Amino acid sequence: MRGAEPVLLEGCSVVYTSFRRTPLTGVDICIEDGGIRLGSRSGCRSGTVLNCRGYVVTPCFYNAYVDPLSIAARVKGSVEGVVLDALRLCLELSAIEMLLSGTCGALTVLSRPQLARDVGSSYGLRLSVAAPLSSAAAEGWDAVFVDLAPETPRDLLLEAHTLAGERGAVLLIRASVDRRSVFLHRRRRGVFPVEWLDRVGVLDSRVVLAGLSWVTSWELEAVRRSGAAVVVCPSLYAFEASGSCFPLRRGFEEGLRMAMGSCGIHANTPSVLSEVLTALLSTRLVFWDRDTRPEELLALASEGSSKVVGIGCWDLAEGGCADLLLFPLRSPATQPPSPMSFISALSTARLVPDYGFIGGAPVGTPEKRGVLTERASRLGVELLRALGLEHQL
Repeated sequence: MRGAEPVLLEGCSVVYTSFRRTPLTGVDICIEDGGIRLGSRSGCRSGTVLNCRGYVVTPCFYNAYVDPLSIAARVKGSVEGVVLDALRLCLELSAIEMLLSGTCGALTVLSRPQLARDVGSSYGLRLSVAAPLSSAAAEGWDAVFVDLAPETPRDLLLEAHTLAGERGAVLLIRASVDRRSVFLHRRRRGVFPVEWLDRVGVLDSRVVLAGLSWVTSWELEAVRRSGAAVVVCPSLYAFEASGSCFPLRRGFEEGLRMAMGSCGIHANTPSVLSEVLTALLSTRLVFWDRDTRPEELLALASEGSSKVVGIGCWDLAEGGCADLLLFPLRSPATQPPSPMSFISALSTARLVPDYGFIGGAPVGTPEKRGVLTERASRLGVELLRALGLEHQL
């Protein structure tokens, strides 16, 4: 994306270089050659000048686990027998939903890695692909995926771990999503799921654990000790009626590597900001998470997810990559909005970015939003036909 035309964002009202830092005000941002320069318009080659007054500029958000087949699940209630054409349509709809919601990249689970890469590239997204072990012979994957169940063979886990190690890839394991599977695992193995992973010897810094709605304190210690990462999936916990959720406050206090994702197939949305909203609600309802701060959740969906997915773009640092979003201020502000008021605006006003840049390329503008929305409507009709559900048109 280095060939994109230079863009000067002039006089941005509020700039969150990171959600862990105090925001800047009245800043010019030069986007050039896929990178950014802050605070100076001099030296920015001639190109597009965008009036940035009245906008909040933030880093991009990333979904650390999204399943595009959820689109088919929403429509049909089942993903069995989804044909290749329908899969492509699901991917495109996911890509559009991500762009419209400010999700600039994702780690997606799919048995056809190259198809996911092609679609992601055509929309300008930063997309990494985790392939199930059965599809590991295919080219183009970035991670190996295992959906841990009580009956999962030990040898399969070791094979997946070895393969990921040989390729220098991530091993993504979906585990401990609901109480029933956790206690079935304990009855069968004599230990809890993450505890078993630790005993088998597959927990290390290349492992990413998605889910973990039911997890013990000693399992969290094993995660911390091994350096494994955790993908928190708030909407999954709610829609799957997990009866629990990952202890975020404990994760922050222990310094765990954490990210934000969707994780489920029926409760899934590619929009990671929707997950932030759900997480905020759950932290206000759960006693042990009540001290979790809004800025920590926003950082989880930007910096945390970027690091876990391996994108490497999580703040708007001088010379850093130009992955950023422009959200309109809904009313004149005498001071920068707090992270809580920013999340509140997302919730009450259905706030979405007017502009988005990925690698310096403008992937979202008011004009493109209209085009993308119209295309999504057409793709939805095509998907119904591909699934044999024309009668619902």
